[in-house]
Amino acid sequence: MRRVLPTGVSVLGLVVCISGLCQAPIVQPPNGPGAAPPKKGKSAPAIAPGKGGAGLIPIVLNYHPVHGEMVVDGLVNGNNPAQFVIATGLNHSTVSPEDVARFELKPGDKQQKVTFLDISCEGPIASVKSIRLGAGTVQNLDVTQASLWPLLTKEYTGDLPGCWLGADWLSHFQVMLDFEQHSIILSRPDSPFIKSAGSAIVPFKMKAGRPVVKINAGAAGTFEAVLDTASMGTLIPSAGAQKLKGKKGTTAPSGVNDVAGGKMVRVIVPSIALGKAQVKNLMAVSLGPNAKAGSDKTMAVIGQDFMRHFRIIISFTRQQIQILPPASQDKPEEPGT
Repeated sequence: MRRVLPTGVSVLGLVVCISGLCQAPIVQPPNGPGAAPPKKGKSAPAIAPGKGGAGLIPIVLNYHPVHGEMVVDGLVNGNNPAQFVIATGLNHSTVSPEDVARFELKPGDKQQKVTFLDISCEGPIASVKSIRLGAGTVQNLDVTQASLWPLLTKEYTGDLPGCWLGADWLSHFQVMLDFEQHSIILSRPDSPFIKSAGSAIVPFKMKAGRPVVKINAGAAGTFEAVLDTASMGTLIPSAGAQKLKGKKGTTAPSGVNDVAGGKMVRVIVPSIALGKAQVKNLMAVSLGPNAKAGSDKTMAVIGQDFMRHFRIIISFTRQQIQILPPASQDKPEEPGT
């Protein structure tokens, strides 16, 4: 059945649709210390139940794009097929009302706040016995009943994935994002990083349930940004865009500088770096002078346009990210298990 979505309310829904125009990335080895000892946190999930067990680690999932989002196939409560959007910048996993009914979940009276890009909404909590991707299963996860697609934009129609997996599910694993191979690799949460001279290791902090990294954007300044696979583009603070305004080579081509009547502005960032991983001439956006009242103009998001030039490994246990060149440019040792 074809569905037409209602008008979106998120200004940053525009960011989801933006593709970056970048030169090849520059990856330099880190100068900082190696991985810290694992911290105490959530208990490990049930991985690959039945015969084989942990022997099936690492788990390789092939994703396919749906309007640019990374979508994987999985199962809910044992045998209910579902498609899941992978969103590292989503604090709580969500299930649409239609899928809540299909899975026969029973939402309670308690509400939970979901934060995604600049969107905040609340929905009732439902308990899911298991969510399984490949051989990786997380049991007894609380999800929020919410439809995120309509909050992004009215442009997306059709049978869209109703389930979004956020950091609460992903944090049960160490997660590798391989954009070149269109794959997501799940390992044990305490797995060591890949040994490679060409890698960079940077720390991150979990803030409001989302991974936040420190970005150095040269003349645009340094700032904190949410690392979000669900965003196609990169958002920088408005103050940083203002610093670049008028500098030679930083203004986007005529006709695309202002977006949505001045609600957002496109700007070319000459250099943007996460640790020693650097991308040059990244076309980013910032909130413009006509952004809706109350918009947080200090907000920043690192999206796929930056990440897709690397392999990204997120260790939620250590709160560190390893950044490696694509496999076609490097031949590192196999990751530990």
